[in-house]
Amino acid sequence: MPGVERAFVGREAELDRLGRALAAARAGTPQRVLVEGPGGIGKTALVRRFLDTGGVGQVLAGSGEEAESAFAFGVLEQLLGVRDGWPDPLAGGAALVDAIGEAQDDLKPPEDAVAVVLDDAQWADHPSLHALSFAVRRLRADRVLAVLVVRDADDPDLPAGVRRLWTGDGVTRLRLTGLEPAELRDLSGLLSGLDHPLSARAAVRLHQHTAGNPLYAKALLEQSAGLVDDLEQPDAALPAPASHTALVLAALGAVAPPAEGGEDQGG
Repeated sequence: MPGVERAFVGREAELDRLGRALAAARAGTPQRVLVEGPGGIGKTALVRRFLDTGGVGQVLAGSGEEAESAFAFGVLEQLLGVRDGWPDPLAGGAALVDAIGEAQDDLKPPEDAVAVVLDDAQWADHPSLHALSFAVRRLRADRVLAVLVVRDADDPDLPAGVRRLWTGDGVTRLRLTGLEPAELRDLSGLLSGLDHPLSARAAVRLHQHTAGNPLYAKALLEQSAGLVDDLEQPDAALPAPASHTALVLAALGAVAPPAEGGEDQGG
């Protein structure tokens, strides 16, 4: 039975567009793909599914981490698989250009393509983002598919040059939204090992409760033994996923209580 991390449904249109971008890269036209959407919407799962099934020859991958966003070149080290003392983003970008070239030389068959993937770019350190931008701008007739995964490409915390590069002309931009009720029904089947444990009506209610967010829906389906019955009852209260509740409580606990008199004393 597939586990939660590997349960994947829907996204046929997005997978098709990724496939077309890969075909163009294999033909010698480097491609930029932007995958964006809110947390839990399935961005990472989509890209993983594509890489698992698309037959990409070589993959250079890295991922941002909120707690490490101040660590200069941390993401670039992931992409290159080495730690080096790059003096600035230009030197780091040049090293990435060389690594991409070497990866193309190692392709088997030689007409395949290299994928360069940065996940959770909103948490990537800025020197790495600048180095990646430097490298991507210098792709000409390279067989390269560059994929940036981010919650919001218009986030002002992203460097302006990065935003321009990944939202400009020639970018395949994939904005993920929630799964449809029929897809949630399929998802529940994968998680339970049954064809369709949810009725169409229950799937609609789950969609209304979760806005189709797959992470939210998976958490509910995994934790609540009686959820299927509750979804069939229009007036039954539905729980929040325990994992999401814990996150909310942790966030609330991190907020200091207001000063006496109710005024915020922060700077």
